[in-house]
Amino acid sequence: MKKLLFFALFCVLLISCKEKDILFRDVLSDFDVVVELSAPKTIIDNLLNPVHLSVCNSLILFSEKTDSTTTVLYDTSGNHIINFLWKGRGPGETANTLDVSFYNDMIIQASVHPERIFLYDINELLSGKKMPCGIHSLDAGDYASATILQCDDDVLFYVGKDPKSKINDNRFCIRDIKRNILYSFGRFPEEDIVISEFPEEDYSRQTAYQGRPVLKPDHTKIVVPYYYAVGFDIVNRDERIVEYSNFYQYPGVECQYISQIKATAVKRNEEKYRGFLDSCCSDESIYFLYSAKKLGDPGNVYGKYVLKYNWKGEPECCYILDREVVNIAIDKNEKYLYVCFHDIEGGSIERYSL
Repeated sequence: MKKLLFFALFCVLLISCKEKDILFRDVLSDFDVVVELSAPKTIIDNLLNPVHLSVCNSLILFSEKTDSTTTVLYDTSGNHIINFLWKGRGPGETANTLDVSFYNDMIIQASVHPERIFLYDINELLSGKKMPCGIHSLDAGDYASATILQCDDDVLFYVGKDPKSKINDNRFCIRDIKRNILYSFGRFPEEDIVISEFPEEDYSRQTAYQGRPVLKPDHTKIVVPYYYAVGFDIVNRDERIVEYSNFYQYPGVECQYISQIKATAVKRNEEKYRGFLDSCCSDESIYFLYSAKKLGDPGNVYGKYVLKYNWKGEPECCYILDREVVNIAIDKNEKYLYVCFHDIEGGSIERYSL
């Protein structure tokens, strides 16, 4: 009897350990190399609420997230160049700016609501022209759970669902605008036992896996970190496959049916960890900003851990900043790390030397 009881207890402990491994792996323990960074140089100060930071050559791009959100272009010496893309309903305006980044050396892209991409010619901006040089929209019925990314000329990438498919088992979409083709790929992880219980007929699964995709400068790959899941996917753009996945925690969310509106709602589990806060990349490396805080912790949108991986998904270095920040950007030579810093007096763009 004692042997039987011991065996049953051993099985329970074994199952608990296995479930713990599936639910969360410690991110920071993956890194053998740890470097502390301090005393950054202030590049731009007296800002209000800078977000969506991006750097390309001698230019710094970000949004000022206020009641009249605007996108701003500076040079890396801290000189203001131009403001554009205001919040509004007029020509060249948007209800909400979800992300801004450099598509290449000559084009800026902005993911805006509702589900569109604004493209800006940098030379036109430098000459004072503030209107987009191109606009791409998803087709009616297409759904993106978060930001949209132009990953090739007239080709859009996003986390979403193929509305014409009867089976909801993919989380990535590529829309080829010229060919009018939608490619759906990237199955949800089989090990995610929670997402398998979400309904297939709506967008709950895509909402759980929403994130901010970032384009590799040579445009061959896309890295996708997640808001609710601690982890990332590396996507091959041309082959439309997931080359590498690394999940420390699957999405910390729950799905609830609301009878009053006859719909399901995705609710975050405050005991789960917040996903990577931001990401940036060069042609050699990927960087993630991480808070190591749970979704219910105060200040979980601020982080001081910058995690460096190569494009094979291998961890290389954990940088620990001397302050918590909200966004990061790396220059193409990986010499400088730029950050958005917020405090009670406002915001600033700071620069660390690597």
